[in-house]
Amino acid sequence: MMVDQTACSHIRSSQAVVLIVAEVLKQLQFTSTFAYLAYVVLRGSNSWNPSNWVVIDVFDMHDAFWKSSN
Repeated sequence: MMVDQTACSHIRSSQAVVLIVAEVLKQLQFTSTFAYLAYVVLRGSNSWNPSNWVVIDVFDMHDAFWKSSN
């Protein structure tokens, strides 16, 4: 894997996380939000894949938290 591809992957992941933070804060409880964001950040920091996995995982996690809190 080339270094520039890794950098692009990290940047894309970071941008996706930033875009979803506002929605996360609106819909999840305070303690759940921290666990949720920690999961996303950890997945992002360990990912070498420049695909849009962040968005997919974020919505899956949102559903899990939303169902467990209701």
